[in-house]
Amino acid sequence: MLQARWVRIAPHVIDTLLLTLGVVLMVMLSLWPHQHPWLAAKLIALLVYIGLGTLAIKRGRSPAVRGVAGAAAVLVFLYMLGAAIRHSALSWLA
Repeated sequence: MLQARWVRIAPHVIDTLLLTLGVVLMVMLSLWPHQHPWLAAKLIALLVYIGLGTLAIKRGRSPAVRGVAGAAAVLVFLYMLGAAIRHSALSWLA
């Protein structure tokens, strides 16, 4: 299934949409990362999430590396969710 064309293309489309819509929302609401640390943390976490997802799906050399990267990507996603909901760089700890 990993060789299906849509499976190879979908992550790139989703990541591009997430980044683009995040920047558009930031501009529309005038929420600048230097004024709102939670937003800067969330955008940085999004880049980490994309990197981990790439490692988990495509670039991981072994199943163990892919599994750890996948689990780390889920944790980073949960961090981003907490940062967005709580409006704090501390995420769920705030």
